Amino acid sequence: MTTLQAQDTLEPRAGEVSWARLKTDYRHWNRHSSAEPTIVNFIHDHTNLDIESTWVAADIDHLDQLIRYPFLYSEGIHTVTKPKQLENLREYLLRGGFIVMDSCINPEVTEDPDAFVVDQIAKVQEILPGATARALPRDHIIFRIFFKIEGGAPHSYMNSVYDPEWEKHGFYAIYFEDAPVALVSVSGLKCGWAGLQTMPGHDVLCSQMMVNIYVWAMTQ
Repeated sequence: MTTLQAQDTLEPRAGEVSWARLKTDYRHWNRHSSAEPTIVNFIHDHTNLDIESTWVAADIDHLDQLIRYPFLYSEGIHTVTKPKQLENLREYLLRGGFIVMDSCINPEVTEDPDAFVVDQIAKVQEILPGATARALPRDHIIFRIFFKIEGGAPHSYMNSVYDPEWEKHGFYAIYFEDAPVALVSVSGLKCGWAGLQTMPGHDVLCSQMMVNIYVWAMTQ
């Protein structure tokens, strides 16, 4: 099975879902959001999810907005410090929500991939004491649950130039009471589907990977 083929793991289209990005006080919270229609259209065209045609911003200051969306994409939550915002994230996760923290690969945004990983995990553990992080191996089901992704987490790179300091990181799932609540990535998946890389097919690969992450998160 090639990366363009998918396993039939989703139910036929039923209720409508939305692509939601977490809006925080971080100045880069909406990085490359002009390309959100790309991932929305990919999900619509390649899965049976009835996804809304426009993406939404879920404001961290409003719990009622967060809980509308079981899956939130974000640039990271490391800058969240306000007590109300932390409590909203805690309540969101305790109600079964899932957050993806996917770094931008521009060093002016994410200076150190190692620090990004550590900071995201630490913030979730601050919100949910007792949460644990696990590095997902390359044979994890997340890489084949819908599309078959060879070689583990795909990576975008600044100016499309390979960098082992970024490539060494796969995905990190964060669990609370044995249930996954978040995923940390320094893959720059949005940098991929935004078409900022010169590697042929990389935009599609990053879109496929995000579909896999969504399906995995929503079926655990």
